[in-house]
Amino acid sequence: MMKISPDSRHHTLLCEIDRLYRAANGELPMPLPGRAAKALKDFLDENPKWPLNILIACCRNRFASRGVNLALPPHAWICTLPQYARGPLDEWGKPLEDRRRKAEGGKRSADEMVEEYWKKRMELNR
Repeated sequence: MMKISPDSRHHTLLCEIDRLYRAANGELPMPLPGRAAKALKDFLDENPKWPLNILIACCRNRFASRGVNLALPPHAWICTLPQYARGPLDEWGKPLEDRRRKAEGGKRSADEMVEEYWKKRMELNR
């Protein structure tokens, strides 16, 4: 019998992973749910400060990425969730947003420009 995780994020995140898996795989249920639950418990125990909304976004970004095996059982990829924190990845594991920005002529967001400004300013003050 499986113990229920005391982490409040566990159930919500496991349900989201199952929903995404079903949507990507013709409504087939997530395989090996016990192993997925254990992998998720271990991941959450090791990353207690990751907020639920970010973890859900990471899961969604994984399923929106190119070149990933969407039928791979979740227990095999749960530990890789942090690599999807910036957004979906392309076939080579690079953020799709960077690829889109290059296609648009290298336009940067306001946040990126502010960050670059302060970085340069801090270097000048050394």
